[in-house]
Order: sequence, then structure tokens, then C-alpha cells
Amino acid sequence: MNEVRTPEGPEANIGGVQVSLQSVYLKDCSYESPNGPRLPNNQGWEPKFQLNMNTSAEELAADIREVLLTITLEAKHGEATLYLVEVKQAGVFSIAGASAEDLKRLIGSFCPSVLFPYAREVISDLIVKGGFPNFLLPLVNFDALFAQASESPQPGLVNYGAGSWGTALAIQLARAGHPTQLWGRDGVQLDAMRRARRNMRYLPDAQFPGTLQIADDLRRALEAARDALIAVPSHAFRATLDSIKPFLGPDTRIAWATKGFEIATGLLPHQVAQQVLGARPGAVLSGPTFAKEVGAGLPTAMTVASRDERFAKELAWSLSGPNFRAYTQTDILGVEVGGAVKNVIAIGSGIADGMGFGANTRVALITRGLAEMMRLGVRLGAARETFMGLAGLGDLVLTCTDDQSRNRRFGMALGRGQSLSEAASGIHQVVEGLPAARAVFDVAQRLTVDMPICREVYRVTYEGKPVQAAVQALMAREVRSETE
Repeated sequence: MNEVRTPEGPEANIGGVQVSLQSVYLKDCSYESPNGPRLPNNQGWEPKFQLNMNTSAEELAADIREVLLTITLEAKHGEATLYLVEVKQAGVFSIAGASAEDLKRLIGSFCPSVLFPYAREVISDLIVKGGFPNFLLPLVNFDALFAQASESPQPGLVNYGAGSWGTALAIQLARAGHPTQLWGRDGVQLDAMRRARRNMRYLPDAQFPGTLQIADDLRRALEAARDALIAVPSHAFRATLDSIKPFLGPDTRIAWATKGFEIATGLLPHQVAQQVLGARPGAVLSGPTFAKEVGAGLPTAMTVASRDERFAKELAWSLSGPNFRAYTQTDILGVEVGGAVKNVIAIGSGIADGMGFGANTRVALITRGLAEMMRLGVRLGAARETFMGLAGLGDLVLTCTDDQSRNRRFGMALGRGQSLSEAASGIHQVVEGLPAARAVFDVAQRLTVDMPICREVYRVTYEGKPVQAAVQALMAREVRSETE
């Protein structure tokens, strides 16, 4: 990032409120040029520009706030995107003696007007370095924009699901500067989060950013939202979509962080969404992520997959920040298969570790588990290379090797001799690998796909097979080519 500048000004007294800029710095920037520069000459070139801006703030100390101005600029020639630039320009402001209303106005108008020239300069520099003609953003009247936004607030995003992962995603979206509302089914928990400004049950150390609010009314929130993100277990996914369907506008886009096949139908989440909601943009969020680390702001990468490339890009931009990077994918089927199978393999890896086996066993299970994941995914129509990315190999390694994984801890308990009920009760949250084991087994049987590790995990968890017998069954398989 750029070095921190300490400007001499500006300093102002606005309605009795003393405001001064203490430092300014570039917090993050990104540049993409998927289709350019490829034009033979730029004379007569008149691209269409799409500009989005938003402002957020975080209290650093008494009367001290970091204000973040995020600007996204897309240039298109016909239907082709020539470049896409996002700049997150930050400044630390001293704001003394401000009422809540004054503070809101200053953060929404005065502060971004101070930061805008810095961001404008960075955007121009990125465009020129990308090989395009210089372009300077037109000047912006932030007072007028703030007045307009106050009369008709900009639609934000509704995050349905206040568990650990849903809360972590809501925090990250808000942290990246996007107005986000969080909603869950437990009214008592929502009230507690509203008061504490954190999820004391699941992520007690992660404070909510100012742009994250607890939704008072789900219907009103969804009707005003541009996007809705669903973060619920797979068994609740269809019912959740059914419950929100009446409140969705015709242009509302849906994303989900739900992983796993639907047990009754063998459908993946995007297929369930298509059945329930019909044709509308949809995306899945997946990859090697633990909620606690995302809530703490630790460096993280994930995948956003959608057949609607524009939606995938916009959602990835919305999530990305200094410590969070989202990549896009169009192979939504492959990403979802990876998310479903990895939880089953993680139970198997946990069983092996619980039985006292070593690193050799764990690595063998991960490697052969990846082969099973690929086998099923390709049979369903996914691209093989998808499984070598974050949502395949990345998520599989994370879930099989770290004790933050509920599925791994559940498997370890089974490997140490605990019963299914004892192992499940010790986790205190949903173990997604349990229903996934049954669903993956059913789909593999129907498609005649050989998945021996997943099959043995199913037999342990649903048929009562002893873990020692499952290990023996895997080791007694006939010798075959590794690539089969």
C-alpha cells in the first residue's frame, strides 16, 4: 500500500464541530483488464463508464475515526469490460463535539470529499499504467449525494444466518464498506447481538463494524436489498428459500454459503435454488475458510462461483479487502461438489487421527479423497481443474488437518471409541459431514461412481460399522492404477 501521508489540512469547523484530517493512505486497490487494451487505436473511442462509491467508518479512539472511501470504476466497449478498478482510500479524522446526526453527515459528505482527490489520482494512475488513455473522474458533489442517499437509502445486502459462518461473512462484507443487515431465526440471540455489537455465542471476539446492523424486520430488509446471502446448513436450505421467496424483489440476487447435496433429492444448492426461486442470478461462496479467522480479520482467500460473471465479480469485490481476497469461478457445480465431499473426507481423516495413525495415513486420505471428489464432480459435469483450486484441494486440506473443523473433530471422537451420539454432542454445532456422508453415498450409488473412502464413512456413521473394520476394508482393496 502507499505510504501514509500526513497532510497539513484540511481542518474545518462545521456547525461547531471541529474536524481535521490526521493522515491519509491507500488501504487497498485492484485492477483488472480482461479485454484490453486491444483496440488498434484509441481515437474516437468512447467507452461507457459505470461508477460506484460508498463510505464507511470505524472508531479507532475517542473522537478519532478511520473513514474509508471505496470507488469502483468499470469501463466497457460494447459488451466487453475493458478495465475494472477498485480503490479503497482511507483517512484518519479527528471529529470532536459531534452529535450522532452531525457525525453521520460528516462521514457521508465532508470526509469523502477530502479523500476523493487522492482516490481520483490513484485511479488515473492505474488506468494509464494499464495502457489506456488517461481518465480523470469528474468532480463529485458529496453534499448532494449524501442528501439524496438520506432521502432514499441505497439498497444493501441481507445476510440470512447468524451462526458462526454467517456472522463472519456479514462482518467481512461490512468491514469492506458495504451496508449489511444480519438476520437469524433466534430472536433472543438477535437482541443480544444488537446490544453487544458482536455474536457472543459463536464469535465473541469479533466486534461488528458500523455498517453491520441487526435486521429488525426480515421482510422489510429483503424488500429493500439488492442481494441476499444465505448461510444455513444444507438441510435447512430449501425451507429457508421458501420462507424468503415472497419478500424478494424481481431483481434481487441470491448467494449462499451452504454446502452439501440435499438428502431427499440429491440436488446441489444451485439446483435447489433454481427449483424454488426460478431464474435469477445465483452464486456460491466456498473455499478454505474458518469463521473465527475471518472474524478476526486474518488473511483469507475464497472462491465466488456463478454462471453470471458480473454477479460473481461484484460479490468478490464486495468481500475483498486488505486481508481478504475473493476469486471468481463459473464452474458452480464443481465448487459445490468440492464443498459437499470435503466434509465426508474430513470425518475419515479425523477417524484415522483419532485411532492414532500418523501423517502418512492423513496425507493418503486427503490425496485419495481428492481423487474421489474429482471422480464424482467430473461425472456430474464439473471441470477437473476446479478441484485443484481453493474450493477443492484448498478446502479439503484445511478441513482435514485443522482442529477448528467440526467434521474432523467429530471423526476424531469416533476414532477414539465414542459413539455417534457422544461424538456429535461434543461438537455443539451442526456437523455437516454427517448428512453429507449419506447424500454423497446415495449420489455415488446412483451414478455408479467408485468412492471407497466416502462409502466407508457412510457405513460407519449410518450402518454402525466399526472404524477398525472400515480401515481394514480400505486397505484390503485390490491393487490398481493411481489414475483410475
